Amino acid sequence: TFLNCSANRTAYDFEMMRRAHGQDKGVIAHHYYQSFSPDDPITPEMAHKIGVEFASKAFAGYQVVVTTHTDRNHIHNHFFTAFD
Repeated sequence: TFLNCSANRTAYDFEMMRRAHGQDKGVIAHHYYQSFSPDDPITPEMAHKIGVEFASKAFAGYQVVVTTHTDRNHIHNHFFTAFD
């Protein structure tokens, strides 16, 4: 899910926002994650919905990419944001 940025040109959107605000720290994005216990009765769809709701509140008004992974024994979300 892409919040305040486009799926086709996320890196470009992040870079343009950074430049528009005069931020030239060499960092284009930050990475955060949210993990769920393997014992949690949660589906990937539920985890993603929780992640999008969290990102919408925690990074309100910022560009955020939310991805949900099932490649480990626990479901987890990754957040990539230009939040500084």
